[in-house]
Amino acid sequence: MNLLSYSLQAGIGLLLTYVFYQAFLLRLTFYKANRLFLAGSILLCLLLPLLNTSGLWPEKVEHITFYMQTAPVAAPVLSPARVGPIVQATPHRPWPLYFLLAGMTVMLLRLLFQTASLIRIRRKATLVARNGRIRLMALPYPLAPFSFGHSIFFHPSVQTSEDFHRIVEHETAHINQRHTLDIFLCQVLLIMQWWNPAAWLLDQSVRQNLEFLADQNVLEGGADPRQYQYLLLRVSGIAGPVLSNPFNFSPLKKRIAMMNKQRSGRRQGTRFLFALPLLLLLLAAASRHRIHPQDNHSLLRLYGFTVYGATLRPLEGATIYDKVSGRSVRSDGKGFFMLTIPFSEPTDTANIRVLAFKEGYDTGYYTVHSSLKTVSKQAGLGASLLYIGLTSLKPDKNASGFVDNTVLFPEQERALKQMSSPARKDIFDKFFKDTAPPSRSDIEKVFASSPDQIYFVIDGKSYAVVPHASASFDTTVDLFLVDEKTRMTGEEVNKMYKRSQLQFAVGSFPAGNAENTYGIDENLFVIKLKAPQP
Repeated sequence: MNLLSYSLQAGIGLLLTYVFYQAFLLRLTFYKANRLFLAGSILLCLLLPLLNTSGLWPEKVEHITFYMQTAPVAAPVLSPARVGPIVQATPHRPWPLYFLLAGMTVMLLRLLFQTASLIRIRRKATLVARNGRIRLMALPYPLAPFSFGHSIFFHPSVQTSEDFHRIVEHETAHINQRHTLDIFLCQVLLIMQWWNPAAWLLDQSVRQNLEFLADQNVLEGGADPRQYQYLLLRVSGIAGPVLSNPFNFSPLKKRIAMMNKQRSGRRQGTRFLFALPLLLLLLAAASRHRIHPQDNHSLLRLYGFTVYGATLRPLEGATIYDKVSGRSVRSDGKGFFMLTIPFSEPTDTANIRVLAFKEGYDTGYYTVHSSLKTVSKQAGLGASLLYIGLTSLKPDKNASGFVDNTVLFPEQERALKQMSSPARKDIFDKFFKDTAPPSRSDIEKVFASSPDQIYFVIDGKSYAVVPHASASFDTTVDLFLVDEKTRMTGEEVNKMYKRSQLQFAVGSFPAGNAENTYGIDENLFVIKLKAPQP
């Protein structure tokens, strides 16, 4: 999960909640309703970004044009000396994420320390009286009266006050209404959103409203408002623990003002109806930018194998390097690798230029150029499986360099992830049926024998060949889309164009993907013509 994106989305929701509360609800005396609003909104802001709410209303899907370009031996060669510095490239380190996690860790330790402090206070306190489940605990040192859980803590100096029973009433209201749950919810909020001023302000608002509730309970019990307000001013001392409900929670001026405020009328309760648009706004934000478990919308995952092109044996220690992001990995003993490449979102184009190289071997190239408005909208752009054959720099007429690609659908990627460093033979038939190694050299000979031909059908399989790249289907497919606008058959393409007139880009789109991208519900090849020379 992308914790940074989640934290930002939740933070925006919390800011909206705080602004709404301050503008519409703070001055009302509907303290119970305010409590429900604050607690409910905090929970929604923390949970909604994790939920998929897109089904609540239609979502416009942007179309993406996806091109693949491969360049084997015929492409320009980088010598080992030239690619040497690339080996030193280090993966992108998410320092903002580390900073966020560090702050969350500090806040969690803070909560544990506060809990331990309360436990120490509880052990040093003496049980004075018990009323059902409520315990009165005397403290050995001066602290302002406070409650936590089912216990009321006070210093004996305040017990002599004639209004001591009002203090007990106030703290009993906190206990009976389970205000400790609100305090702990705010602590979780501060751990998750420690960087967000709105979270700290909401924590203060929640605590303040809890005091309004307890004060209202005392006044409804028959206390004289003026005497009770004087009591608040008289009872002072060192503030109680952060996790508690202290009797003298500041600001006292605001509490006294709310006690003297005229009760809000029923008509003013209609302000809570304005919370509905806020909820819809939060739902829309969660739907538009929902978080996926693997953050598929911002990463392209490249899985693959590197082999020696002459023998197809696994090539260990080959470096797979993306020149745009600077990320790199090395293939393991089975030739397997996985490279994740981040996209900047939103972006107009996604460019990926991957090199595969090893000292003593030629260099393989895999490039992606995608014109798009929002990368996250196109299923199928998220994961690909590469099959890379490198050739030795020593002359070898039997060597054959190649870079093959196939898109991985979600279920295929899940199956691949369940295999720890899979061997090529375990998944080759599943993902590369159209490029089985025994027939590769024969097929390439057919391509070479007809250098101008673009469309081939060999053993019931269809191929579209452009300079340094090809695409294929397991069945006979005779539909081309040229420059994303002109439909032609394979025979028409062969008659109309030569291979040299095409760009180094070709795609094979199954019917489902073709319909989503081009509005054509058929299997088709996509090719592009070179720009005319001036």
